[in-house]
Amino acid sequence: MKIQLLGIAVVISLLTACTQPYQTIHATQAAQTTQMSSNVDSDARLRLLNKLSFYPKPKEKYKRNVIYLPKVANEKNLRVELVIGFSVLTDCNYYQLSGDFQKKTLYGWGYPYYEIVKLKGPMSTMLTCPDNRKTTTFLRVMGTEELQPYSSDYPLVIYAPSGLQIKYKIWESLSDEYEAVVE
Repeated sequence: MKIQLLGIAVVISLLTACTQPYQTIHATQAAQTTQMSSNVDSDARLRLLNKLSFYPKPKEKYKRNVIYLPKVANEKNLRVELVIGFSVLTDCNYYQLSGDFQKKTLYGWGYPYYEIVKLKGPMSTMLTCPDNRKTTTFLRVMGTEELQPYSSDYPLVIYAPSGLQIKYKIWESLSDEYEAVVE
């Protein structure tokens, strides 16, 4: 089955649909994020910018990251996965970041927004690396994996410490829900 969504054609096999309830529709490259955000028509962007003025200003050393999602059919079948972190040179050890990812509600409007507080890390194992080779790795903030609802009616707003990159993936439900077998 071929799906054309958000300007990206993806072939999704029916076999995969039976085993995985959600399938990614596009990669999370920063360039694609910018391209998708710019695909929102200018009238819709103006409406969203007016709504953005009601969100709080970022705290000191924080930045407000905004994702504008285009209007698509069946938005209820889509979810947004936030990929939050930064790139750093690493060796053979395992590295990670941790932080408290909080969902808040815009008072008077009911729109959700998100904030990362208590960012810690990078933490790592302390193995001896035989070749001392360094590679660039994207360290993701653990605890931000929850899928968020897709909505083109309001922007996705994330407050994060300066230096963090915000990327995202769009997931689509491929089928109705399944019932678990009781054994």
